[in-house]
Amino acid sequence: MILEWRNSDRVRQNMYTDHLITPDEHARWFAAARTSERCRYLVFEDSTRPLGFVSFTDVSVAHRRCTWAFYLGETDVQRGTGSVMELLALDYAFGPLNIRKLCCEVFDFNASVIKLHKRFGFQEEGVLRQHFLKGDRYADVVVMARWAES
Repeated sequence: MILEWRNSDRVRQNMYTDHLITPDEHARWFAAARTSERCRYLVFEDSTRPLGFVSFTDVSVAHRRCTWAFYLGETDVQRGTGSVMELLALDYAFGPLNIRKLCCEVFDFNASVIKLHKRFGFQEEGVLRQHFLKGDRYADVVVMARWAES
């Protein structure tokens, strides 16, 4: 299910890794993910229906910092589901994960996610200009963060 979501055009267009992921590549990632102490991967569900995916990577216990990303895998969801997902992810990061600073990077063309993050207290820390080749053009990447005390 996660591989299917991740390989959808809608999700891949907003990711650094935007090639079609093979089942073997996914299996290797999943095996590593299950044992990593620096990553947490969660499936977001509404009742018992999986709707999306949340990742917390580069978790640093010493610095109480990590990077996060999320996406809705399903498209036939209620309006506002992404907001609920972000709220619950923040609760997890600043609660059980005990993070002080939550970081993310968003392509500049993904304006709706930048706007969503700002609504939840994220601040722009900078822009990485022409940072990543997407198709035939270099895209800017907006670096954002939110602190536990925000």
